[in-house]
Amino acid sequence: MKPLSRLCSVATFSLIFGALIQADIARAASVEPSGYTNSFDLQPTTNDWATSSRPGASNDSYDMDTDVNTNGVSVSIFTNRPVANSANPPGILVNATWSSTGLYLQTRPASARYTMLLGKFQNNTGTNATEIGISYRLTFAGNAAVEETNRGTRVYYSFSGATNSWTNLAAFNTTLTNGSYILSTNLAVNWPFGTNLFLLWVDDNALPTTDVANQIDDFSLRVTAGAAPTVIGILTAPTNNVVFFSDTAILSAVSVFNGTPPYVVQFWTNSGAGNTTFQSAGAATASPFNLSLGPLVAGSYNLYATVADENGTGLTTNTVTNTFSVVNALVTLTSPTNNQSAPPDQPFIMTASVTVGASTTVTNVEFFYDGISAATDTTAPYLGT
Repeated sequence: MKPLSRLCSVATFSLIFGALIQADIARAASVEPSGYTNSFDLQPTTNDWATSSRPGASNDSYDMDTDVNTNGVSVSIFTNRPVANSANPPGILVNATWSSTGLYLQTRPASARYTMLLGKFQNNTGTNATEIGISYRLTFAGNAAVEETNRGTRVYYSFSGATNSWTNLAAFNTTLTNGSYILSTNLAVNWPFGTNLFLLWVDDNALPTTDVANQIDDFSLRVTAGAAPTVIGILTAPTNNVVFFSDTAILSAVSVFNGTPPYVVQFWTNSGAGNTTFQSAGAATASPFNLSLGPLVAGSYNLYATVADENGTGLTTNTVTNTFSVVNALVTLTSPTNNQSAPPDQPFIMTASVTVGASTTVTNVEFFYDGISAATDTTAPYLGT
């Protein structure tokens, strides 16, 4: 057993925080290599299609493009699924509806400035899409009435779904109020594999008492052009800010995606806060891409990995840098607590807890008051007065 002769009751560690920034991928309809289609035979869930509305009235004066981008329209407000309705067509409603008899989605605004319908899609085609094709059937129902200029129904897209991120998709804008049409367009995009695309229909609440119904059916979204995604490496161990004991063997690990195998994963490490010079700790050329760093002496360490595909001759990418600490022991002063008050001329109890590695024993804990040794205890629970 490895003895530890003296422990200070206060342990301080200086850590460098690295961050693995990953897209917050919302649940969404999966766009596979064959594309995504929906004839709305079933009521959609909020994972795929959701609805919301903008408070206001039919006589509001506004510019729709500006309003959508400056009034908090984001994915987070779309918490309702299209409302199930057995009518064909459904009547006016503040949110979008799903007709259980007509089997389509519908916007027909009431009691709002406009009604919104959001489609959520994730690129699972295995490619970074550079062009997509969108099509659907748009049918109008109800008494035809003139829509307001530059309003009617307008369609937008966003790759983040965040506020002020909506780009108008002019090919789908319409102020028509009767008939049935197949609408389609191809759109040049930069839609990386595994990320989201959001399509937003915004239907203005027109001045007539009963707005015309806009019915969406036979929807299709396909990737029509794309490139294979490049190699990606994710450092999965050690996690950022983790703490190890000095008698523990430390395993580093990387997950590799995309690119062209075989892969070469090189691990790089250093020690000390602020150190920017790294040395190779070793390499892994077969899955799982793991490397044991062994037990390390107490200190602060930084680690990242490089991943190269095509047996090391292709594209090379870096993972994020994670920081971890190695300690001989973790000591927690349990009494007194920070800023605690105590009566004068009375005994003052000091207590501490200690955690160590499996091969380490604690011989004693020494308490210090203003830098001066105040008490020592050799058995748990450790206390002094």
